[in-house]
Amino acid sequence: MSKPVEFRNEAFTDFSNPANRKAQEEAIALVRSRLGREYPILIGGKEFRTPEKITSINPARKSEVVGVFQKGTAELALQALENGWQAFESWKRVPAEKRA
Repeated sequence: MSKPVEFRNEAFTDFSNPANRKAQEEAIALVRSRLGREYPILIGGKEFRTPEKITSINPARKSEVVGVFQKGTAELALQALENGWQAFESWKRVPAEKRA
């Protein structure tokens, strides 16, 4: 088993450096381009969409939809549990380092 890595805060990034600033602006643009998308429920590699949705709103900008998510059902939850137990059988003896 590998030794846990000690937690350390990430070093501050100097955004007055043009390369750092550009990388941050590109990252923000990528996230913004994905706002408002609808996401399916994934179970065993299959996508499921439901009639009821949950809309996630940016609390700092209430007009901004972060994403729209499917509202799960009891049947989908049971299906996910079944799928999880089946998957567990194939990887339960795989070392944690390899699973990670």
